[in-house]
Amino acid sequence: MCTCLQGGINEHEGLVAAIKQADVVISAVGHSSPEEVESQLKIVAAIQEAGGVQRFLPSEYGCNVELAEQMLEPARSILGAKLRVREAVRAAGIPHTIISSNWCQGFLLPRAGNPEGQKQTLLRTTV
Repeated sequence: MCTCLQGGINEHEGLVAAIKQADVVISAVGHSSPEEVESQLKIVAAIQEAGGVQRFLPSEYGCNVELAEQMLEPARSILGAKLRVREAVRAAGIPHTIISSNWCQGFLLPRAGNPEGQKQTLLRTTV
């Protein structure tokens, strides 16, 4: 059975209460700024306080954030924030899974130089 619980990331007590009822925590935090990405550190703190979480899936959109320093801005700052979240999760000893969906290469690169985007549909993928 799967139950979805929603909570505000800025409401620590409510976040801890929801996490206490969860085996798995999936973050769907956006990535429009480093601050937005790093807001997941609040989830990490709540998981540590709540205890009992078997798996955490931080919000990822498919880039190798370990190479953030080689990126240009604003990607460097945003990917650097994702790296800090990963490091915090590892340091906290929280069991986690990183799902990298090839977002950068599959979405950004085909639109490079075209701010309007090419509105392409991916017809085939390889896993």
